Amino acid sequence: MSEYSLAETGDLQIEDAPTKTSSEGYEKLARLMSISSETAIFRRFQVLNFTNLLRLQAELQDMEHELAEIRSDDARAADPVRSGYILDFRSMRDWKDAGDSLQYDLLVAIGNKLHEYNAALAQALELGKTPGPTPREVQFLRDWLVRPSMGNNFLSDIERSTWEETNDPDFLTLFPRTVQKDAFTSLMNGILLDVYHRLWGRKRKVGPLRYGVMISS
Repeated sequence: MSEYSLAETGDLQIEDAPTKTSSEGYEKLARLMSISSETAIFRRFQVLNFTNLLRLQAELQDMEHELAEIRSDDARAADPVRSGYILDFRSMRDWKDAGDSLQYDLLVAIGNKLHEYNAALAQALELGKTPGPTPREVQFLRDWLVRPSMGNNFLSDIERSTWEETNDPDFLTLFPRTVQKDAFTSLMNGILLDVYHRLWGRKRKVGPLRYGVMISS
């Protein structure tokens, strides 16, 4: 079998055996993710994303209020050009070089802020649609990270907590399962599959070992 896929076969295993690679740390983890797409598990950072959205929203709220005040002042101005800004963006743009640029400069700043806000909003919506990994996929990655011949516990300091259980609700997978399984197949990939590997997995011939991933032949 040429596909390195836990999602499709359920046969992805971890073996404590030497790997033929000199890569270590994050490079080795990236290579694992490129071979076994089910391990491409990342955090959404939902709280941080929402905090960023709230910050941008608050800033836009302030800018909207400031724009309303400037427009009111311009509308009451004795200068006919300035009082006509609300009707003529071209005049507003042309007169900014004369030093009368409050409304124009603020509109440009609002445009830039809206671009940032809308992009963050669209990204948050997209992240919300992205499914999370299965418990089996997360556990496989955790096991790989700590095995001496694989991840070898390379994570340090605060980065060590990246894939901890407290972050389970925050995980997403870049390559979610797309193959619909019937009840029998799902069962085989669950409890019965675990029993099968425990009793027979080490007795049968398997394919090459790469980055600690055992692939069925």
